Amino acid sequence: MPELLPQASTTHTYDFKVTKTGTITIPPAKVTYYDEEGRLYEESSSGATVTVVGTPALEVTHSVNPPEAKVGEEVEVSITITNTGDGTADNVRVTFTPPMELEPKEGQPTTVTLGRITPGQKKMPKFYLIANESGEITIPGDSIVIEYSRKDLQLHLQKKLLEFQLLGEHRRPHSEQDQGRGVFQAELGREVFPRERSKTFLPSHYFSYV
Repeated sequence: MPELLPQASTTHTYDFKVTKTGTITIPPAKVTYYDEEGRLYEESSSGATVTVVGTPALEVTHSVNPPEAKVGEEVEVSITITNTGDGTADNVRVTFTPPMELEPKEGQPTTVTLGRITPGQKKMPKFYLIANESGEITIPGDSIVIEYSRKDLQLHLQKKLLEFQLLGEHRRPHSEQDQGRGVFQAELGREVFPRERSKTFLPSHYFSYV
């Protein structure tokens, strides 16, 4: 700029694109100027740091074993949670609220605390159920909920997968049908609700027992 009058000020803005997470140090800005006599001066600002926090993205797969069962038999619901994002998911908790027709196995908690899942890490909680009556039993899509939080803010997300069937002995599934597995990428965007948790719903399951 050609000149700056006495008591005047000016502001220059620079935009930077963040390419990785972590703490970034911004070096001091330097200003050189001349007085009316032509003497050269140089001044520097103080430096600054910026902390860039990544975004967790939980990919969830699950399976039910066995795909066919009788009343009184044990059914295992296995969930695999993988953090495919570049931020850590903290306070991860899985809660399962089964319908009345399915009872948790004795001693099986309905809430499992997984703690922290870092980028690239996976955890695999399991739930064990016992059917206490025959007929078709529906597990709603919001009965298995995964909650987590971020350090810098709390995100709120609700997502339900497509429904699929888990068949009993009297109904043989076709070989090309889904045998109780589903996968999706949690879409973390972008409504922000302070002090809320992210919630990801797994799909509805349909159980038939004989």
